[in-house]
Amino acid sequence: MRNWKSLIQLDEHDQQGGTSLFAIDSATTLEERIRQYLTENVLYVEDGFEYSNDTSFIRQGLLDSTGVMSLVSFVESAFSIKVDTKEVTLQNFDSVNNLVSFIRGKLVSRTQADD
Repeated sequence: MRNWKSLIQLDEHDQQGGTSLFAIDSATTLEERIRQYLTENVLYVEDGFEYSNDTSFIRQGLLDSTGVMSLVSFVESAFSIKVDTKEVTLQNFDSVNNLVSFIRGKLVSRTQADD
């Protein structure tokens, strides 16, 4: 099992201007992992995710309802978190940055519950 507490501490260090990044593994940041998933499973392109982290998935037509459910499934399996139906909102799932904030919040909540 991953040590989520240490991953969150790395993330906090990065937000304070440090050199460490929130890591899913040693080579991939949370943002990169999400962008990689979208590139490979939604856009089906080899050029990478050519949108900003604030680009709306819905307004840009990148995701429809089926795509959102696929993204939810990815989040649950990739980060070992449970997404409640009420949490599937634009605020949580409509951009890379929204999704990153949502995942970090879930990981922090889980870490605090483990303490």
